Amino acid sequence: MVTKLYNEKYHIELLAKGSYKDYTVLYEHYWPKLFAFIYSISHSRHLAEDIAQDTFLKIWTNHELIDGQFSFKSFIFTIARNMLLNDLRKQINNPLFSDYIELSDSLNLSENNVEAKIDFDEFIVKINNAKRQMTPRQLEIFQLNKEQGLSVTEISMLFSINEQSVRNQLSKGIKSIKTKLKECELIFLFVLLFIK
Repeated sequence: MVTKLYNEKYHIELLAKGSYKDYTVLYEHYWPKLFAFIYSISHSRHLAEDIAQDTFLKIWTNHELIDGQFSFKSFIFTIARNMLLNDLRKQINNPLFSDYIELSDSLNLSENNVEAKIDFDEFIVKINNAKRQMTPRQLEIFQLNKEQGLSVTEISMLFSINEQSVRNQLSKGIKSIKTKLKECELIFLFVLLFIK
């Protein structure tokens, strides 16, 4: 049985002409490497999978623009890196990510405490577990304030309760989460090093 050799230039030329078969060959060759690259920076399996998929979707959508004279590897890794940077910039504005950074900073971890690090995905899992411990009203108020960005005034009007009641419920909910999260130590994932 003769094994067909991988000829990248050949596959790129046919991809540029619209060959889905050659696109699949390139996808199967590069997807694991691209995933590993993104995961090594983000420490998020979900994010790495999404960005790798989106990178190849972009390649297929724009296949006629691909120039075989340039490095395909550099091309796809540049697309993925730019998507990752854009996503990380969005995460910076995510209220849960802000809480992640704040908690990481407040724990005042040493750089040598490697075994205590967890990534953002694990942080979200722990947040969700902690949220299950909240009362239904605490959870509603927490989600409206922290995840949807509603102010205390807006929440008090929504539930027809005074602002102090909203603050009290929010405070109890946050305290519940912080108690759960203190069981593990967190460290910021050097995301800011990748933001320009």
